Amino acid sequence: MATQKIFGNITLKGWLFFILILFIFAKGSIAQDDVIRVDTNLVSVPVTVLDRDGRYVTNLKKEDFQIFEDGVEQNIEIFETIEQPFTVMLLLDNSGSMNDYLINIARAANAFVNQLRPNDQLIVANFSDDGKIHILLEATKKMNFQTKISLKSRIGDRLTTTFDAVRRGIEYMKHFKGRRAIVLFSDGELYGEKASAKSNLRDAQEQEAIIYTLRFGEHPTHQPGYTGYFNKKNYDKLMEKVNNYMQGLAQTTGGRSYQIENVADLENTFAQVASELGQQYGLGYFQKNQMAHRTIKPYKLK
Repeated sequence: MATQKIFGNITLKGWLFFILILFIFAKGSIAQDDVIRVDTNLVSVPVTVLDRDGRYVTNLKKEDFQIFEDGVEQNIEIFETIEQPFTVMLLLDNSGSMNDYLINIARAANAFVNQLRPNDQLIVANFSDDGKIHILLEATKKMNFQTKISLKSRIGDRLTTTFDAVRRGIEYMKHFKGRRAIVLFSDGELYGEKASAKSNLRDAQEQEAIIYTLRFGEHPTHQPGYTGYFNKKNYDKLMEKVNNYMQGLAQTTGGRSYQIENVADLENTFAQVASELGQQYGLGYFQKNQMAHRTIKPYKLK
């Protein structure tokens, strides 16, 4: 029992370091030119548990879960409880196409802050057309948050570098330990100078942060004043790509993807994401087989 408890608190990086140390001791001295390959097949899974009435279920233990992959039960080696704080980045599209919504976006972001717990950390960043993310608020615990999030309008933007912003957001979040999440908010203009949709999805799969995507507003090609030619058929194909990208980021990391139709719904959706993040368990296991289908059961709940 003591061994299980220790293993349950080891992070992904801790596991990799632990395995590497064992390998070194087992092999003895290693020549400088030798190549060490460590293949752990460790899978991290965020889990939210609801009862039949849609209420969050708390106070669960590792023994309350089962994970099946292709019908084979997996051994849960890592277990993080919902009591552990998380670090979340709000990654906000601040391009010119979002100018009309900035007041409501800022209001929704501040509502998100109000849902956080005292020890949860918040990072606020925005992006537009320069391939960078701009940190508006460095990692700050909710208990120390003493300001309001505000966004300034922009004029004369070029193509929004969404792909580059997501890549940089993922890289930025690697510096933090424990439970992590990125909330991407954008109208979905798909462009990047140094990244692509394919590389974003690969990076998302290889990192540990959960990604939530919130799409709101009309794509810039469909807004008044756009000089390019886009008929309905081409526009529908474009929006299918946008939705596949936003949903892919979320599904790959265990998050959710939202398409917000009304600006009045922004605040509620942000609050819903914050609430769910505060109620997630973190599970981790080493694959016994190649993943095709995964089933997670809180099997003691009736």
